[in-house]
Amino acid sequence: MTGFRQEFAPAAAAVTWLSSYPRRSCGGLFAEGGMSGVGTHIVKAFNEDLASLRGDVAAIGGLAEAAAWDAAEAVIKGDPDRAARCREAIALLLRSAAAAEKSALCVLALRAPVAGDLRQIMAILKIVALLERTAAQSLSIVAAIPQVTRPLPCPRGFGNLARLARDGMRCAIDAFVTGDASAAETLAALANDSERLHLALLEECVAEMRLDRGAAASAVAVLLISRSFARIAEHSAAIAAEVCAAAAGTALAPTALPPLSFPEQTNAA
Repeated sequence: MTGFRQEFAPAAAAVTWLSSYPRRSCGGLFAEGGMSGVGTHIVKAFNEDLASLRGDVAAIGGLAEAAAWDAAEAVIKGDPDRAARCREAIALLLRSAAAAEKSALCVLALRAPVAGDLRQIMAILKIVALLERTAAQSLSIVAAIPQVTRPLPCPRGFGNLARLARDGMRCAIDAFVTGDASAAETLAALANDSERLHLALLEECVAEMRLDRGAAASAVAVLLISRSFARIAEHSAAIAAEVCAAAAGTALAPTALPPLSFPEQTNAA
């Protein structure tokens, strides 16, 4: 099994990249022991394979978190350097994800895992795919920034949504690495909380467009960005659901969303 481990070079580069990132500390993610829900196997190499895969998922998750926050900073502060750093993280994430997926499939084919081990491998494949989706959302955010030509209609709410998406992703990845299903369960309402914040921003943008039709293009771009952050939070909740499924064989139950409401339109005299 030593041959396919060479494919982890991009993931190793991800760890190096994250070591210079000020908002993420990788020390706790790559500690010995890995996920608590995985037992010791007779074949030592199998333990090493699983630990290596978990470390790569942690690195990819760190890149996804960094990309999401850089995208948020680029929007809020209009910082082109943050946007460039976001694209750099996404490019590295995609390379690392491809290598991790290939290695997980090699473990699946050569080790033939069963029961809890099989759940872990399947969770890794699903989580990597979800992290790739968060990267796509971050890239969409950066692409929409040039269309935002006016101040954000609700900067505090926008910042809260971005932080919710980032913190939710961090919590979900940490729960996976440690195998903490109880921590993952705390994210059951993450998707709904992000949707509520997005709907509040939607109402603010609609109200602004009714007052000033010239703000329509910028407001639509803000809505697209807000929608992308809500999607990132939803993907983080899906990662948490995979953690619960892998650790305990259970799934998170979604809660109902409140109805959407808009301010009443008044007819111009």
